[in-house]
Amino acid sequence: SGAPHPALPSSSSASAAALREELAAVRAALTEERARGAALELELVALRGAVAAAESRAVLAEAELREELAGEMQRALERAEEDMEARWDARVEAEEARLAMRLELNSRSARKQLAQSARKAAAHELRERTARQELVHLANERNELADSLEQIRRLERAVAASAAALSTPL
Repeated sequence: SGAPHPALPSSSSASAAALREELAAVRAALTEERARGAALELELVALRGAVAAAESRAVLAEAELREELAGEMQRALERAEEDMEARWDARVEAEEARLAMRLELNSRSARKQLAQSARKAAAHELRERTARQELVHLANERNELADSLEQIRRLERAVAASAAALSTPL
């Protein structure tokens, strides 16, 4: 079919040859475009895979960060609780020693005063009542601090529950 048709003039043969060449060039360009499209499709698939891997790493990093922050919060609460307990223990010991000393001094003074007069015995009784009221007040403070300590422990449990919730995958 490369030879000119006998019924066609030679200009038609040249025109047909030009069309065949143009058709061959268009087919070659189309084949080249299809190859480029396939290469771009492969590149798109690779990029989608890279995006999925990056998203997966980001989710993992976020989970690790949440877990680390929850651990830091827990440690901070533990340190705060230990500090509060130590301060409370020191305060209670100091107050108990102070009150014991005051009671001892008051008792000595009262014994001397009882020997001296009945009026001074009444004053001693009043001081002892005041000391007992202070002890009751101290016991009330101790109960209030115990309540505060229980609130801290409830907060710790809430933080632990939050940390557990944060460490579960989304």
